[in-house]
Amino acid sequence: MLELTTRHQEATALLQKAEEALRNELATLRQQAAVAAEHGDLATEIAAYQKILELDPNNLKVEAKLKAAQQEIPRRVEEMYRDGVDHYAKRQYQEALKIFETLLKLQPEHAKARDAARNIKEKMIQTGQ
Repeated sequence: MLELTTRHQEATALLQKAEEALRNELATLRQQAAVAAEHGDLATEIAAYQKILELDPNNLKVEAKLKAAQQEIPRRVEEMYRDGVDHYAKRQYQEALKIFETLLKLQPEHAKARDAARNIKEKMIQTGQ
């Protein structure tokens, strides 16, 4: 009987540690999502929400935030593409490249942004930048 009680206590202690680790991980991910949202980093925000839902699949609040962030992608992509083109036209190649690369994190299949990034890299090599 004593052995069962000891094992039960050990199991309970391990379970409590696991639950605490999960709470800490979820808190960290929520903080990452909040900071990303604050800085307009939609890709990181979405990734954090997805990780939260892997750990806590019934979290309706996070599910709603993820859906809202995902619905923001098309508008944000179009805005970023225009900004990248604008910087490119002004010969601000490094800034344009940064914008196109960020856009491609949100929408990797965006052919125009991918082509623009490749062209900028070539142009930067040619000009020694």
